[in-house]
Amino acid sequence: MKKILTTILFCFFLLPTMASAESLDYTNQQNHYSFTLPSGWVEIPKSTIDDLFRQLADQTGGQFIDYAAGFQLEDAQNYFQYPYILVQEHKINTPSYSQITQEFESDKFSEGVDKEIDKYSEFMTNATLQDPFVDKERNIIFMNLEMDVANVGKVKGLLAMFLGKSGITQLNFSSVKSEYSENLSIFNQIIDSFSYEQGYEYNEQEAKKNDSPSIFEGVAEKGIIGAITGGLIALIFGLFSKSKKKKEEK
Repeated sequence: MKKILTTILFCFFLLPTMASAESLDYTNQQNHYSFTLPSGWVEIPKSTIDDLFRQLADQTGGQFIDYAAGFQLEDAQNYFQYPYILVQEHKINTPSYSQITQEFESDKFSEGVDKEIDKYSEFMTNATLQDPFVDKERNIIFMNLEMDVANVGKVKGLLAMFLGKSGITQLNFSSVKSEYSENLSIFNQIIDSFSYEQGYEYNEQEAKKNDSPSIFEGVAEKGIIGAITGGLIALIFGLFSKSKKKKEEK
């Protein structure tokens, strides 16, 4: 009887620990969203992300992009070793799908993105963006990205923009192209787990009130350009992985 009781108590205390080890739940209370990463993924320190991008911005003259969070495989020897994920947050009055589509199709949008990409030509070439795919059922805009990264080779990314009531949360998934197919199932699993808190979800009818007569009024255009630029730049972080070794925790 004592052995049985001991086993029950062991399982009682062990199971919560095992359950928490199976996945990583990330919650952003300030912006009211959350998602889950599968077993084997860990969060990259925010200070590490900021330090690296400040160096990159200083070196290229580009704009500092504040990535809210980052994640990579636990067994990676260096920070930003492919595959990894970087999170962006866009504080805009989220417009309607038609307004967002107009932004993507405009010449001014293309010119703005090309101008930003040129600043990073030392690190990436042959950058291509596929036309965005709008998933209206889940309120997500997807875009596939691909480029040649210096000293790395072909890198592929998936950009997922989650439309919310008062902003857009963007997950930038990056992988070397040769491993992209096997990583895609993990990326999709994370995407499926994403959700906004009740009351902060995107509503198409409400969003139409945020549309402007001209698609270049307000911050929508800058927000969309910033989203795509941030997704492209996120792909080259792996270039610096060898110089950003993870410190062993004591």
